[in-house]
Amino acid sequence: MARLERWLGEPEAPEPHLQPVLYAKVVIALLSDRPAPVFLDAQRAAHMARMQELTTMRRRGPLSHTLLADYGLFHLEADLRWIDVTVARLDRLAQEVKS
Repeated sequence: MARLERWLGEPEAPEPHLQPVLYAKVVIALLSDRPAPVFLDAQRAAHMARMQELTTMRRRGPLSHTLLADYGLFHLEADLRWIDVTVARLDRLAQEVKS
């Protein structure tokens, strides 16, 4: 149980194509009666921190770094939208996965 708590509580490294892991954590949290919103809030904070790093890189670097930062920022923005939509639908998802 402690390993599960740690795994659920540790935000994933913000990277492109992270939704399958995030989705798995949400479902496992719901199935095990753990607070999925808490984990999603921690993930949102990790994403925001990475976005700040990329924004700094974007401002200070040459065009090649700017374009790489843009790529990362766009993917992180999509993850954040997914997190927001998921939080809004947690009650329905909980009912669905528990039935």
